[in-house]
Amino acid sequence: MSFRTDAVRGIRMDGRLKGVPEGEDTEFCARLKPGTRLLIAPRARLIHKKSPASRANEHWLRRYAYANRFLCRTLTRRNPWAGVYFAWLCLGCALVATFTSVRRLSFEPWRALGEGLRTGGE
Repeated sequence: MSFRTDAVRGIRMDGRLKGVPEGEDTEFCARLKPGTRLLIAPRARLIHKKSPASRANEHWLRRYAYANRFLCRTLTRRNPWAGVYFAWLCLGCALVATFTSVRRLSFEPWRALGEGLRTGGE
């Protein structure tokens, strides 16, 4: 992300997001002033290489559920449909957790999903 200083003056990342959260950029942009123009540079080319250093070894479904639960809790005030969208997302996550649990013969995906949903609302 790249912003002009005057557009983000006084806005900081939310300190309630813990660990290595996903969605911090979405939450940050949602707090910009109404009418702020966000642009995409379609010709920009970059590669996002994840480093194993300082990364949690938690299941990806936990991070995903945590971030989306957090976003739903913080953005619900602005969009009355957010709860419906979140319920639809949870249904999809439940299907992923079910198929992954069957494939791996493990309940770890379900535990990760439950933990993410439980802690993301704090």
